[in-house]
Order: sequence, then structure tokens, then C-alpha cells
Amino acid sequence: MKKILTVMALLMMGSSAKTLAQDTEEVVILNPKQVYIQKTDSSMTVEVQGKHDDPNYVYKKSMKLDKAAAENAVDVTEEFNFHLPFTSSSNSSGKKEYSNEIHSAAFRVGFNSAIGAPQGLSTNMANSWEIGFSAADWFFLKKNRRVNFSVGLWFNWKNFRMTDDKRFVIDNSDVVLSDYPAGADIQFSRLKIFSLSFPLQAHVNLSHGWHMGFGPILNINTHGSLKTRYKLDGEKYLDKTNRIHQQPFTVDLQAVLSYRHCGAYVKWSPCNQLRTTHGPKFQGISTGLLLFY
Repeated sequence: MKKILTVMALLMMGSSAKTLAQDTEEVVILNPKQVYIQKTDSSMTVEVQGKHDDPNYVYKKSMKLDKAAAENAVDVTEEFNFHLPFTSSSNSSGKKEYSNEIHSAAFRVGFNSAIGAPQGLSTNMANSWEIGFSAADWFFLKKNRRVNFSVGLWFNWKNFRMTDDKRFVIDNSDVVLSDYPAGADIQFSRLKIFSLSFPLQAHVNLSHGWHMGFGPILNINTHGSLKTRYKLDGEKYLDKTNRIHQQPFTVDLQAVLSYRHCGAYVKWSPCNQLRTTHGPKFQGISTGLLLFY
């Protein structure tokens, strides 16, 4: 929701009223991020950080006070972010050096593909979906800095889908590649991995609402499954299993370019997706869109 903040820096009384009528300044800033008003016995300083179309915007105004005006000036500090008090930092003058924001409901949808795979493991990227959403992203915002940081908790599903003449099967608890039965009408064979993901990201404010982000994503891979569908002699066949020996822990590297709250991402998964003693070696790469990011 947009807010309109009107800062009347000073209300003078008595003998200085005429001067005030000539020098009063009214500043209108849409959706400011933080406002600081600091008063001493002889001066007042107003500082506004960020506005709706420029997170790096800074307005600062200092004014001298006579004795009568100083007695009638009002101290106000108002912040529009959600702050966690136990993590805020202040300098010796009591002014906050950084703040925190918690975002949620970000959504990821993209395409996924296996790389470094053995012959026969050929995934169809157009049909291999990756879907994820954020439970929470905790942003650490440094005052007047273009680079900020975040840590998050995401839920993520990756699919590696094949539509060629090979399929995933379980052989003595191992994942192997196998041919379909002769004459089979092939639909797909896919491997899916679900992860609890913890992105550790650096964010760079560029200009005019553009941002760039990059960093590692730590994944705890809690579940994996296989599913294969095909037809043979008019009969439909479905083979599936939930025990595929996925790697329990992997690391991805992600880069994001976003405008306001929408962006595009590329994510490289350099770790083997399956335990190498129980399945073929392959890594992953994905690309797609981030919404409400």
C-alpha cells in the first residue's frame, strides 16, 4: 500500500513566525522506507531513505532553531519495515545501522535438465519442471548500502523427465537405465526429488527498480521417487517407487536478475543428484521465473 508522508520540519512560534512563513518547506515522498528526525537544542535534521521507485533515494535536510522554536519542535522516528528488535543494530548516537525484513510467498517455476549424465539418460527440459515456494526469506538491510543479504527457507521439487527409449527402473535397490518392452508406446519416465532449501543470497540494488542476486542454496533432500508410464498391446502400465537413494545433502548455485518483484533465475546443481553407489552420476541445471520475489 502506498503511503504519502508529508514532513513539516519545523513549527516556530512568537517572534520567528514571520520567518517560518517565508522558509517552510513541504516535501512529499511516496512510500518512504525509513524516516529519521533528530533534534538538538540548536538544530533539527530530517532524513528520508528510499521511496517507491528508488530504494537508494536519500533526502536530508538540516535547519537551525532559535530557542523558542526548539522548545516547540517535535521529535518523531517512524519506520515502515517489519523489524526484529533483537537483531537491529545502533551506533553510539542511537541511530539504527541496519534493519530486517521477512518476506514470504515468493514462487519459482522453471525447467530442469540433467547434465554430466551417462549415455541414455537424456532428459527433456521442456517437460522437466522445477517448482518451489518460499516459507520465509529474512533480509538484512544495511543502511545506505547497495548490497544486502538474505537467508531463507524454501520448499522445492525437481523433475528429471525422459521421453526417449530409456526408462528409470529399480534393480536390487539401485536406480538403473533400462529399455522399454518391445513395441511399447512410450509416454515418460521421470525422477523427482523434494528438498528443503536454505538460500544464502547477496542482493545488489542496481537502478530504477532492478536488482541482481546470487549465492549458494543448501538443500536437504528428504524424498525422491520414480514414475514410468507406457502402453503395451493396448494396456496401460505404471511403474513407480519412492526409494531412489537421492543424495541427502546437496548445494546449488543461483543467479537472479529481477525487476521489482519479478525476475528470472539460473541455478546450477554441481552435486550428483543420486548416491553414486546406487544410481547413475548426473548433475542438474534449471532456469525459469521468480514471482513475488
